[in-house]
Amino acid sequence: MQEYNYTNKIPIPKEKLGLIPANERSLFILLGHLHNDITILMKLLESIIETKTSIQVEKEGNLTQRLLILKTMIGKLNEGWELIKKGFYGSKISFEYEPLLSEKEKKVLNSLKKYFSKKNIVNNIRNSFAFHYDFDSFKTDLDRFLPSHEELYVYAGPCYNYGFYFFSEIAINWKMLLSIDKNIELAWEKIHTEISAININFLDFINIYFDKIMIKYIAPSVNESGAIRIEIPEAVKRELNVPFFYCPHDNVIKK
Repeated sequence: MQEYNYTNKIPIPKEKLGLIPANERSLFILLGHLHNDITILMKLLESIIETKTSIQVEKEGNLTQRLLILKTMIGKLNEGWELIKKGFYGSKISFEYEPLLSEKEKKVLNSLKKYFSKKNIVNNIRNSFAFHYDFDSFKTDLDRFLPSHEELYVYAGPCYNYGFYFFSEIAINWKMLLSIDKNIELAWEKIHTEISAININFLDFINIYFDKIMIKYIAPSVNESGAIRIEIPEAVKRELNVPFFYCPHDNVIKK
């Protein structure tokens, strides 16, 4: 079985980084940041679990936390495409690097272009439900997106952290899901399928660009870069339970 429990610490000397042309360097740094954002959010989303409790409000709070992580990730993916449009295509870097791509690498980039060239879940959720508060969206008749069987309520307690406007989450998430598909189960499936695929396409493209820049400006190979191999103890995936209701002393509402 292939061993994966290691990483390479590859030095990027400041003097060499500074010699990379401004457009290529800026994209190099920002794509690295995007990679970190995506992988951290992926790990959080995979690790955070439904609270093991019989208390309904804690289950509702945990679900809301997971959806926030998901929507934040979706917003990051949308911003990532804006970065590629401006930094890779708008700056004309693509004229130099696209001809260097293998057929497999071109397929990764073409998948991103194809996805973002048409109406998509990432753009929809980012614009209406993640990074923006669409003031006009809830002026419509509630019956158009909110099922009559849904019970709406708010929680209020002695701490700021104990306040939970769950009726808002019910309204927002029903509207979000129905904007994707009238069948709620299909809507969830589409979100999972599309976001999983787009995550991987972004990470693959970032690694492709990183490799091209490294070979051109830093070192022709990992072995020649002065990299240090670091063994990593086998990771044990742990379930992460972030308490929704937590009240430190400075969080108490002063009357």
